[in-house]
Amino acid sequence: MYIPSTQTSTTHKGTAAQNFKVFTAAVTSMGGEGKFLAIIHQDLDGACTAALLVKALGVKYKQVDIVFTQPYWSRSLVKFLAKGNRLEKYAGVALLDVSVDYASPKDSEALFDFLQHSGKLVYLIDHHTGWDKILARHSICKDYSITIDDETHQIGTTHKRIILGAEACCAKLVYDAFPTIQDADSTNLMRIAAISDDLIIRQEMKDTPEYAVFSQLKSLRLWDAMTQILAKPDLVNITDRGVDWVAVNNGYADTLLSSIKEVYPGIGYLSSLGDQQVNYTAIFERAYTKYKILIIKDLDPKHFRLSFKIGHCISDLDLTKIFHLKGGNSKRITLYSKRMVVADLVARLSPYVDALKTPQGISILR
Repeated sequence: MYIPSTQTSTTHKGTAAQNFKVFTAAVTSMGGEGKFLAIIHQDLDGACTAALLVKALGVKYKQVDIVFTQPYWSRSLVKFLAKGNRLEKYAGVALLDVSVDYASPKDSEALFDFLQHSGKLVYLIDHHTGWDKILARHSICKDYSITIDDETHQIGTTHKRIILGAEACCAKLVYDAFPTIQDADSTNLMRIAAISDDLIIRQEMKDTPEYAVFSQLKSLRLWDAMTQILAKPDLVNITDRGVDWVAVNNGYADTLLSSIKEVYPGIGYLSSLGDQQVNYTAIFERAYTKYKILIIKDLDPKHFRLSFKIGHCISDLDLTKIFHLKGGNSKRITLYSKRMVVADLVARLSPYVDALKTPQGISILR
């Protein structure tokens, strides 16, 4: 059904040195015409979301191009898209699973403005917080239907849609938005995305076939995972059972975890990721046997990646408020800020770690 291929496009450097590449999913035997561009978060949920969108749009378009990005690349992405008027060749554009840039929300707003003013933006779909605040400051044309947390705010005059909601993964929002794709394969793909993006779901589905596929895909570079997802939609039934991917990923994580420094009781800090392909999920999961919070110095020297097991277990804990962020997942965030230092992170988080040591602490963390 899908013929995946890739082509490298011009590099634009911003706060991080990144290569924007166009991943082309040529849709066959569906009779569509024209090209569509999907701009999607560079993680496994994004890859699953992309595959679901390709499936949904195959009836209308003959080709869907995918560009993976990060929230903090918004400024560079605008430059990339503006160069040579790249959007001109596309009949439509979608922005999916790309949260508001916590450190610089104005860059995210500039990206939204650029896409909307181009007249090409057909879908904005995301499960992070923050976009609703940006929408409130804009006069969105009546073309768009707008749904926020399952509540209809506007009924549009065309098929253009803005869908925001606090789901476990963005793939779930896309899955719900297109009833025609809701078959067994899409359901499996949505579950894999949820395992990737939500810690509680990951724990609950630890012994399922979907978790085995998730472990295999997480062992791959994202582009290779994307190729496999598009080429083999029936992933749960055809995944390679000859390799214990959980063991592979855990072994890799254990190597890195040997260098963790405990900067506060219950808070670990990993200052180097070495030269290997990074598998954050395995690192975080292995670290939780000892730490409640793991701080990782990310590949970009200006960024920290933080995983909070407590975030999923304390109902009234809002991490975006703790760090005065403009958007994101209130239960798990990644900080992209050169102003933040480890000591500051520890100071803000230690009270919550201490609270978990009381008899009223969360049993799942023990």
